[in-house]
Amino acid sequence: YKKCYRITDKGKEDFKQWLNASPEKQMILRDPFLLRFAFFGFGDSERAVEIIEEQIKLYEKQLQRRNQNLSRWQKQGLYVRLIADLGVKFNEMYLEWLKNAKEEIVKESKQMLVKK
Repeated sequence: YKKCYRITDKGKEDFKQWLNASPEKQMILRDPFLLRFAFFGFGDSERAVEIIEEQIKLYEKQLQRRNQNLSRWQKQGLYVRLIADLGVKFNEMYLEWLKNAKEEIVKESKQMLVKK
């Protein structure tokens, strides 16, 4: 037995108002990894690199899933396709940033060893 729900007239009006309103505020990125990343300088750089590598693996898997689902999302219409495209692009950008960050940390760690 399936329950069938319907939106009320008031619900339709509220939804229409919400849909037509200007965005309330900008996107806020609250990522526990980024908070930890900000304090990596106080810890062991080798462990920081390991954690970054874990993030890289996580985001590579996520990107693979997003790319696999992209064709399905493209069939959902223009706006859903554009959001899916944003997800893929954001994922690619974040991966690039993670790899660059790892590279810089490794490079700095090697320079610190040479100075000792």
